[in-house]
Amino acid sequence: MELTESRNLKTVDFALRLAAALLSLVALSLLLSASHYLPSGLPLSAFKPFEYLLIGSAGGLIHSAIQAGVSAWYCCRTHSLTTHACYYPHFRFAKDMVCTLLLLSSSSAVLGATTLNDFLRDSKYIEQANAAAALSLFAFLCLINSTIISFYRLPCHI
Repeated sequence: MELTESRNLKTVDFALRLAAALLSLVALSLLLSASHYLPSGLPLSAFKPFEYLLIGSAGGLIHSAIQAGVSAWYCCRTHSLTTHACYYPHFRFAKDMVCTLLLLSSSSAVLGATTLNDFLRDSKYIEQANAAAALSLFAFLCLINSTIISFYRLPCHI
């Protein structure tokens, strides 16, 4: 029995990557705008988990946007998602896993740090950082589902 890829699977993969890119973009912008609410004299680098979330959201945005852009480019070039070729599927799967784990670990680090930080407990910075972490977790959910699709597509290229 031959395993083939369906058009719906590629469409769902494209939609998940696009949603992850948008969620990462909003999380990144929330975190950057939250830095205006820091108490005077405190740099953003004083809060290491927030820097980690900044890097994780930027990585998720770049990875998801590039993957969605490649899918969109193939779609525009061939006028259909069904002929989309996945070059180096094992490398794509590995990139998906690394990016997914980066988003998960950075989001959980921020959520853990905000519950332990008494200095900024009722700060608007903490509220926006928690919102950015929640959006990063939603981006993680989109990327983990896309990673499952990438794993499913591996036997198609053997």
